[in-house]
Amino acid sequence: MKIGYSNLLGEHLQAEVIHHKDCEPFQVVCPACREPVFKVERSEDVGGIHYLSHYAAAKSFQDDCELRVSALPSELISQDNRTSRDQRLQYFLQVLRDMVAKDKIYTGSPQKSQSLLNRSKAIGWLRLQHYEMARKLSWSQNDFAEAVSGYTDDLASQGAFLKTAFAAAVQERIAFDMWRSLVSANGRSNYEFLFNHGYVTLLSRLEVAKHGGQPSQPGQLRMYRCLANLVNASRKSGMQTIGEMAHVEVGPPFALEGMTLLGKALSEIMHEMVGALIALPYFDVLKAKALKT
Repeated sequence: MKIGYSNLLGEHLQAEVIHHKDCEPFQVVCPACREPVFKVERSEDVGGIHYLSHYAAAKSFQDDCELRVSALPSELISQDNRTSRDQRLQYFLQVLRDMVAKDKIYTGSPQKSQSLLNRSKAIGWLRLQHYEMARKLSWSQNDFAEAVSGYTDDLASQGAFLKTAFAAAVQERIAFDMWRSLVSANGRSNYEFLFNHGYVTLLSRLEVAKHGGQPSQPGQLRMYRCLANLVNASRKSGMQTIGEMAHVEVGPPFALEGMTLLGKALSEIMHEMVGALIALPYFDVLKAKALKT
C-alpha cells in the first residue's frame, strides 16, 4: 500500500517519505486494520517503487486492506493531517519552556536567567525590537531553512552535529511551525522567553571563546562586554551602550559588510533561537505524551 498511518504523529504518511527506520519509532500501521507495517523499496525499477507491507498476512487480507486504503478520500487525509499537526503544535507551544529548560546550558531552572534579563530595561527594549523585526521579516519556509542551514553549518565547522530522533525534514518542519506561532501576536511571551534563552546562549558561547583560548574575531570581545554589561545596567546606561553598538561597524570576517555591532548581536541571538528550535526534543516529548494517553 502507498499510505501508512503514524500512531505517534496522528498523520497519514506517504510511503515515499518514510525511511525504513521510521516505521517502528513513528509507530506506522496500516490505516485499515491498524496492524504494524514495514517499508519496502524496489530500487531495481526506474525511479524506485515505495510501498508499505504487513509483517505477516494472507494475500487476501493484504489485498482487502489495499483496497480500503486506496479508497480513502484525499480530502479526508489532508483534513486529518492538518488537525493533527495543529494539535501537536499547540502541545509543543505549551511545553516549549520545559523543553528549553533541558538545555545543558542551565545547571538548574532557567528562571533565574529569565528574571535577570527581564529586569533589564535596555534588554527589554532590544527584545521588543527583535520581536517586531521578526514579524516584519515574515520568514518563508525557505528563509527559515536557510537559517537552519547556517546553524548546522556552524555546528559542522566545530565538529558537531544535531542529534534528533525525528528525521531532519520532520524536525525542521516542526521548528518552522513553532517559529510562525512565536512571531504571531499571541506568541509574543514565548518569543521573549526564547529571545532570553538565545541571549544567554550567545553570552555563554562568547565567554567560552574568551576564556577558552579560542581565536576571537575583531569585535567579538567588545560584543561580549556590551551584552554582559546590559544585564545589570540602568536604563540610561544600557540605552547608551545600545546607541554605541549601533554606531560601531564591524564588517567581515566577523560580520556582513556594513553591519554594526548591534546588528551582529541581534543576528547572533536569532541564530541561537533558530538553533534552539531545531534541536528541541519534539519526538521524546510527543512519545512521552502518547504513553500517558
